[in-house]
Amino acid sequence: MDKLQALQMFVETVDAKGCSAAARRLELATSSITRTIDGLEAELGAVLLNRSTRQVTVSEAGAAYYQRARKILEAVAEADAMIADRGDTPVGQLRVSLPVAFGRCCIAPFFGQLLAMYPLVTLHRN
Repeated sequence: MDKLQALQMFVETVDAKGCSAAARRLELATSSITRTIDGLEAELGAVLLNRSTRQVTVSEAGAAYYQRARKILEAVAEADAMIADRGDTPVGQLRVSLPVAFGRCCIAPFFGQLLAMYPLVTLHRN
């Protein structure tokens, strides 16, 4: 079982107040949601959701698990966003190889501006 996916399904089921609504939100089959939550409950040895033909309610254990699961999913989303944001800013070492005369007259004047714009970039010198 993909634990992260199971947590997402569980949290969405609690938020949507039912497996059918969660399945619609996640664009999955209701049976997939139900089977995954059943597997999660079996793995944990605890009832997370009280199900009847009319409604789904969260058990006491489920409420505690929900709070932790929500924090985990938020932390993963935050980590993903942090890495995604890193891709916009150049980071690392810049190594340029070119003839000395050309470098001095045509390229070197722009290094100061480049390094000021991107402070996480360092210039490698031989």
